[in-house]
Amino acid sequence: MPLLNKPIGVIRGQGVGPEVMEVALRCLARIGSCYDLQFRLLEYGGLAPATEYSEVGYKELKKFYSKIERLNGCIIRSAIYAKIVYTLRSDF
Repeated sequence: MPLLNKPIGVIRGQGVGPEVMEVALRCLARIGSCYDLQFRLLEYGGLAPATEYSEVGYKELKKFYSKIERLNGCIIRSAIYAKIVYTLRSDF
């Protein structure tokens, strides 16, 4: 099974986020099995606030986004507070 070298950053978020992400990851695994691919998943383990803005949470997420960008990857994520998402989008 070939490994796709570009990473996929995974941010599970909060609330229903982890449950939604679990389904998304199962879908990726199924796609991988259908096409004989292995995805390179990098899990985000820090704070990803869903209901309020947190400067600490934003800075941690920005470092993770920067890491994935340096590796020329992409990110899939679930619920994160909108202001953080908008700020990250403008940064990247």
